[in-house]
Amino acid sequence: MRRWPILFLVLLLFPPTVGAHHIGSPRNVSFLLDHFLTPDLAPGERGPFTLTFRNTYPWNMTNVSLRLEVYRYREIDVDLPVLANWTGGPDFVDDVGIDRGQSYEPVVLGPNNTILFRPNESRVVSFTVVTYPETRHGSVTKQGSYFVRTRLEFDLGEGAAMNHSWMMSRGYFTDVQFATAARPCLPANSTDTCPSSIYYEGDYNMTYLGSVYGLPQGHLDGLIPDTAFSVAERMPTWPYVAIGGAMVAFLVLAILFYAEENPAKYPRLARWWLGVKGKSRRPRSPKRT
Repeated sequence: MRRWPILFLVLLLFPPTVGAHHIGSPRNVSFLLDHFLTPDLAPGERGPFTLTFRNTYPWNMTNVSLRLEVYRYREIDVDLPVLANWTGGPDFVDDVGIDRGQSYEPVVLGPNNTILFRPNESRVVSFTVVTYPETRHGSVTKQGSYFVRTRLEFDLGEGAAMNHSWMMSRGYFTDVQFATAARPCLPANSTDTCPSSIYYEGDYNMTYLGSVYGLPQGHLDGLIPDTAFSVAERMPTWPYVAIGGAMVAFLVLAILFYAEENPAKYPRLARWWLGVKGKSRRPRSPKRT
């Protein structure tokens, strides 16, 4: 019976290697990039874009590389790719004021301003989205949104057990590529097992997605989230002012008419209101000839 405490002690002293850890597990991948705060802008405005990067693994992480890139503009009836020839912004501007265009690779350092992120350590990444009067945008009735795709690289673990991981968001793949990745490894009635050279995470063939970009390790490790921000004309303030003024006017008239119908409750207000009404109804003197 003593072998069980000894086995437990061995497991504590010699934890599983990084290779044994499920790097693509959604419980880890889903929270690597989190707490996105993106701006809603009018043409010519600027606003903050922030997110939190966190090491969600039980291993040290180093050499984090993050890329954010605007790749698509959409309205209700408009769907345009944002390519290299896209002009007029919006642009990403870093914290020292350098315009990075429509793609940005911020420096992501750990809490001690080193390349090391220990388990559960995080860093807030922030920059500014700048628009111009000529920036393509939506209207009051049609929202205009710019979609941002994300790419992430990092080293996980230490020494011989270190893994270099690549992760990308949905925006890096076409609909056809994503549909291909969603095909099952084997037919539904097959009793065979999927080859070990093909890596699936959930329903998606990560080996195929990695081959689209020729990733050196042969497969993608995870799918991280896209995000978006909006650029649209703002609703003018005069309708709100007009509606608010009308509501106040109707409220005042309702009180005055109530006082007129119940003079015993509000005698002074009723006399004043009747006086105002009497003056407005006073006949005008005839014009002299």
